[in-house]
Amino acid sequence: MQILHARPGVTSGINRNGDKTQHGGRLAPLAAELLSEREGPLPVWIRAPKNGLEPITGLSRAKLYQLAAEGKILTRCLREKGRVRGVRLFSLNSVLCFIDSCPMGMDQEGGAL
Repeated sequence: MQILHARPGVTSGINRNGDKTQHGGRLAPLAAELLSEREGPLPVWIRAPKNGLEPITGLSRAKLYQLAAEGKILTRCLREKGRVRGVRLFSLNSVLCFIDSCPMGMDQEGGAL
């Protein structure tokens, strides 16, 4: 299993100004807003919660896996060679970009809340 470490001066893949990830991509506006409201850095990857909702996004385990199956968010599986089980990680930036792309104040059928 390969373990990635943050470079010096980069906290969890987010530059100090909160604009870019260590991969050079732009943060979603929602991610930048969350970063400004939060004490400490946001993680680059998150795990699905065993119970309840994921604390940063407010999404359940089932919803994260559904979005991943539909190809709407990025995921990675950390699994050692020869093992059946692994750890599924979800890209926080892709989850926040998906949430940001959803219309405000609308349910799934398109009606107002």
